Amino acid sequence: MERLSSTKVNNARWKKAVLLTGFIHAIFHIPLMLAGLYHSEGNPMIIYPLMIIQTIIGGVLFGYVRLKTNSVWPAAILHSAHNVTWALCREFTQVQSDLAYYIGGENGLIMIVLYGTIACWILQMANINQLPKKQLNM
Repeated sequence: MERLSSTKVNNARWKKAVLLTGFIHAIFHIPLMLAGLYHSEGNPMIIYPLMIIQTIIGGVLFGYVRLKTNSVWPAAILHSAHNVTWALCREFTQVQSDLAYYIGGENGLIMIVLYGTIACWILQMANINQLPKKQLNM
């Protein structure tokens, strides 16, 4: 049996970490959704899974940016840019049906495919050796 190199192990560890962080971020939003303060549109049985999937995928993007830059600020700015963009979109558009929200909303299928494509590319192409040396102490 071939033994994994430490680089392969470290690659697996940071990838699992960004996925787990995205999942924890998603779970953080659930109480807000249950209280009707966040994403109260549509059927909760559809919206909750879409939001969880999209937030986990977003965790890959935000986590990679955080690790790549060795700073939390670029990831925080990216997350804020996402939130501001959707707040502006919500102000200038009016959803006529739940189906449109499930497809084109903040956690809709279009965003899942878009962010998912980027996240898959990051998970496939990114290498722990490309990250700042300070981050290698995992």
